[in-house]
Amino acid sequence: LDAALPSPVGLTVWAVVLQATWNCMTFWRCVAFGWLVDEDCRAVPTRRREAVFSGACLLVGGYGRALATGGLINGLAWAGLEVTNCEQACADGEDAECVEACNRQNSDGQPPSVRTFMRVVVFAVVPFFQLLCAWLAYTYPIHGARLDAIYASQASNFGLPPAAAAVVGKG
Repeated sequence: LDAALPSPVGLTVWAVVLQATWNCMTFWRCVAFGWLVDEDCRAVPTRRREAVFSGACLLVGGYGRALATGGLINGLAWAGLEVTNCEQACADGEDAECVEACNRQNSDGQPPSVRTFMRVVVFAVVPFFQLLCAWLAYTYPIHGARLDAIYASQASNFGLPPAAAAVVGKG
């Protein structure tokens, strides 16, 4: 089993890169969502649709998570994943050695196709979607003069001088 595990250095580098590319999405989503809502409110001052935008974002996000989970579970089944409920097989988990042996069998007893499937998911599918997210963030349409107009409108709403909006927009 130890020979099949990645080296600690490689695993650490992989985890750091993965987290570095995912963590910015939370910040980006909040900022982009704020710009979208502010632009919508600026277009028609009496219209307030923050809840509609929030609901739409949650709907799309939930659909994506459900699709990814379903794809992963069905892909593992297609690849031949077979597991045993170790708590049930070992008299409700009272025998720790039995549970440990069962868990090891669940890991070691998988066909090579399961390992290949997981490698494809981790090293091809996930990076593809990370690059897609980076491309979508890069091509986000609210920038430049459009973004400056949002900042100026927000500054005037809060009684700030227009120069304050220009400073905020450049930061």
